[in-house]
Amino acid sequence: MITACSIRKYYPADRDRFVELFADREAMRYVGDGTALATDSANELFESAFERYRTDPSFFVWAVD
Repeated sequence: MITACSIRKYYPADRDRFVELFADREAMRYVGDGTALATDSANELFESAFERYRTDPSFFVWAVD
């Protein structure tokens, strides 16, 4: 069964879920080189992506609900 989902902007409150996703080995095996990130690295990635997202209108990423 397919469930409907929506996309939206990332917000600072999304950090914990973002970090959990990027640190999850099972989920990350389908992303990039398949390597999950350490929690610190996932936090840094969120901060970097969120800052760029906030300051560069040509860069966008989406949260999926």
